[in-house]
Amino acid sequence: MTGILIFLLVLWVAIIVGYPLWPTRVAAPPMRAPTDEEIARAVRRRRQVSFCPSCGAEVRSGARFCVVCGRALSHPQPAASGTTCAACGALIREGDRFCAHCGSPVVEEGAIPGGMP
Repeated sequence: MTGILIFLLVLWVAIIVGYPLWPTRVAAPPMRAPTDEEIARAVRRRRQVSFCPSCGAEVRSGARFCVVCGRALSHPQPAASGTTCAACGALIREGDRFCAHCGSPVVEEGAIPGGMP
């Protein structure tokens, strides 16, 4: 009986001492710190993006109206690129349902105004 207890005690000590040394316990590689250029690029990107206070959609720069819900935005953003609005000639991105400049609905090519496809 005492032989078994001594064996278990030695096994327990071996596990406690040896566990941190097992090869499966490898430290994670150190993370690389971002460079000043990467930080500056991220800050520029973040400053160009804003969100609609009504629906939360991303609002592109130059927008006076939300392209998803059509709500007028309180302050215009700097301009961006895309196709042009039939009503005012402002630039429109693909997927926009409303013009960000005048707020008019975007009519797709081949669609009849008034909702009839």
